[in-house]
Amino acid sequence: LAHSRFGIVVLSRSFISKKWTKAELDGLFSRELEEGNVILPVRHGLTVEEVTANFPTISGKLSLSSEEGVRSIAKKALDLIRPPELE
Repeated sequence: LAHSRFGIVVLSRSFISKKWTKAELDGLFSRELEEGNVILPVRHGLTVEEVTANFPTISGKLSLSSEEGVRSIAKKALDLIRPPELE
């Protein structure tokens, strides 16, 4: 993750229950504070309110829902991470 330009983080009940996932998210958030948009959260089985309650550091970020489907999420992710020279 240290050398990744972006992190697509799938937030789920399983994610909430593990400690190492929070450490990874905190690492990405630290990078985001210095570099700008790094994290793209995807909610899987969680509401926006549950994300806010469990992940206050990213509560203000726009998150996608897995209910949108893989194609929709992939397109939105590409729109966010595509280098400007490829647009």
